[in-house]
Amino acid sequence: MAAMSRRHAQAGADKSTDPCTTASHTKLVGYERYPTNQVVFVGRFATVAAVLNDMAANPRLRGVMPTSDDFLIGMEQFGTRSSR
Repeated sequence: MAAMSRRHAQAGADKSTDPCTTASHTKLVGYERYPTNQVVFVGRFATVAAVLNDMAANPRLRGVMPTSDDFLIGMEQFGTRSSR
């Protein structure tokens, strides 16, 4: 909770008016409750799968929520192509 409070305070210090910055997203009401990070993995399907496998080995990681432009198609492609 202390880390999330600090993150929110630091975002509040950012005076940028760009709505697409991480600080702007962090300043949204309610956001401070969630320990999120908006990471984008770019690479071959197998490379991204290897990164996710490494993450899964971390006992402190509680979960990952993958998304794609079109979720059903994206997950189908990832599932069928990540082992190539």
